[in-house]
Amino acid sequence: MVTDKPQTTSRELQEHLAADGVLVHRSTVQRTLHQEKLVGRVMRKKPFLSVRHRKSRMRVRLQLFRTEKMGWGVRAVQDIPQGTFVCEYVGEIIRDTEADKRENDSFLFTLDNKVGDIHCIDAKSFGNIGRFINHLCEPNLLAVRVFTTHQDLRFPRIAFFSSQPVKAGQQIGIDYGENYWRVKSKYFSCQCGSVKCRHSAAGR
Repeated sequence: MVTDKPQTTSRELQEHLAADGVLVHRSTVQRTLHQEKLVGRVMRKKPFLSVRHRKSRMRVRLQLFRTEKMGWGVRAVQDIPQGTFVCEYVGEIIRDTEADKRENDSFLFTLDNKVGDIHCIDAKSFGNIGRFINHLCEPNLLAVRVFTTHQDLRFPRIAFFSSQPVKAGQQIGIDYGENYWRVKSKYFSCQCGSVKCRHSAAGR
């Protein structure tokens, strides 16, 4: 999953950082976000999130399942309110030059912050359920850059938040971005099934 989808950066999260440049690989993150402010800013497409810290850990129940046309996918087992932290995208942190050498780019997530060298998260060898989240032309998740233990802009953690209410049983997904489809449309088309699908064979 090579994505060029812009992720939102939280200024306030960056003010509460230690000096550690390593991402923590775990399936749940202690999110310290005030959901109402988060959603309000995201929906208005502000460049930064204004968030307030709190100590509660957000958890949602997700299920890996076999889709009809998209291979493995992830769906909600419970209703998920808008603005909820869903999961983190975790894996091996590698340089962009190393990513270009790897044959399988299905689980790559680019961390392009326009600061120094470009790095990627490669979730092929290890990761969590986040690596099975599919592209949807009408996504219900938003990828957000967060910083919790350091302030090195090259290494944000990628957290997925619900950009709209999600019903139990509904597949969750993000927009992989136009750069992804410029490359991948040569080999396959989008199977999201949306009436607004931008990357289906018929829409090319």
